Amino acid sequence: MRHSLSSLIGAIMLVVAVSLCAFAQSESELQTGVVCVQGKVFYRSPVDAGLVPYPEVTVSAWRHGTEEGLGETKTGADGAYRIDLPVQQDGRVDLRVWGAQRIGGTGFYCRGAAEDVSFGGVPPKSESGCIEVDIVTECDDRVPHRFR
Repeated sequence: MRHSLSSLIGAIMLVVAVSLCAFAQSESELQTGVVCVQGKVFYRSPVDAGLVPYPEVTVSAWRHGTEEGLGETKTGADGAYRIDLPVQQDGRVDLRVWGAQRIGGTGFYCRGAAEDVSFGGVPPKSESGCIEVDIVTECDDRVPHRFR
């Protein structure tokens, strides 16, 4: 009885260990399929055409040429962002930014994009290992009255 009980416990532990190893392997395979993109978002001021860091705006990532969302993040107070994305088969994504911004007491709608960002070949990388992509938004259109 004692021998069969220890054999049963040993078999259960073996099944659990194999399951955990398989889970760990699938987790590491998922980790290798991720690419980091970082940079800064700026808006071009319609007042003086200068570039100003765009704080607290959403950066959305999309499969290139589609409306399939891959992820999003917000910029910090300095306009900096970082987003980890799943690697796509063709290695291309579009990054889009749009939002409302008050400039000189007037509301503007700002939008911009970095389209066809490629992960193939040798991408430009920062010291952190991320692909560097800065985005400049244009603020030409006034926000409708209800947003002021």
